Amino acid sequence: MDNYYMKPLTLMLLLMIAPLVAGLYGAMHDQISYTVSPEFFLKFRFPQVFGADMSNWTKPGNERIGAAIIGFQNSWKVGVLLGIILALAGFMHKDQKDMFKHTLQAYFVTMIIAFFSGLTGLLTGINSTHHISSFPEGISDPVSFKAVETMHNFSYMGGIAGMLIGVLWHLYKKRKKENPMM
Repeated sequence: MDNYYMKPLTLMLLLMIAPLVAGLYGAMHDQISYTVSPEFFLKFRFPQVFGADMSNWTKPGNERIGAAIIGFQNSWKVGVLLGIILALAGFMHKDQKDMFKHTLQAYFVTMIIAFFSGLTGLLTGINSTHHISSFPEGISDPVSFKAVETMHNFSYMGGIAGMLIGVLWHLYKKRKKENPMM
């Protein structure tokens, strides 16, 4: 196939990969969250996401599946946005092979930064007992609940920072290829 069409086809493939990768990341992220504070899901996220029909996800043994579904649902959409930005930034590379490789690396960089931002949020939340005020009724462990809430907020901010660094990653790789002595 003509090289003229390869970069747009590569873009389409990258745009399909991004939400899948982000959704899987979200599912794993929420497994950590669930481990720290099951109440965050049972008393806050499940009712928020599934509404009144959350019976399948509150049965013993199903809660982690519900947490993974919520993580996937909340993250795949973010993956679409990040994928668009990072895959379009990949067009700066000379060919579709570099575009694909460096965009996947940018996705990975974004996830690593989001992950470590989330861990920072978790540690911040665990070590911070102030600002524990309004929670759903019946929360027995407000510190863990707050830690998970903080973890989620930090992760979203880390995803944005990671996306920006992912764009810088593209620039770095392009310049390095153009000037190997760098």
